[in-house]
Amino acid sequence: MNEFYDAIYPLQDKIGAILIQLPPKYSQDNYSVLSGFLDTLSRNHRSAIEFRHPSCYNKETTQLLSKHDVFWVTIDYPNIPKQINLTTDFLYFRWIGINGLYHIHSYELVDKTTQLKWWLQAIHPFLYQTLTMYVILTTIMLGL
Repeated sequence: MNEFYDAIYPLQDKIGAILIQLPPKYSQDNYSVLSGFLDTLSRNHRSAIEFRHPSCYNKETTQLLSKHDVFWVTIDYPNIPKQINLTTDFLYFRWIGINGLYHIHSYELVDKTTQLKWWLQAIHPFLYQTLTMYVILTTIMLGL
């Protein structure tokens, strides 16, 4: 990880949070590997991790990430609970959809207003608890 941190050093004033995205097959069975990896993260940078396997959605994950001051990325992904797991002092949302779901990317395809309104209500209670919020949206989402 030191090599990575050295490489991004010139950007340090522009980096909000470093995203760690795990593949959909990465399950709770790999927690010992994950714990070892989290030990290598610098506390000088905000880190956020994205889980896409349902087995990871439990108290053990919350405790592990809280211990390492890493945020649990909130996603809207099939078969994953829609929940905000606050494990540090910022929020990180990634609503990008499923890779390959849409074959044409030249115009807005799906109106997500209903989903975005649901998320707005879910986020509201956290707005006064956190200092920073990162939100990543796909360009093919239409709404609000």
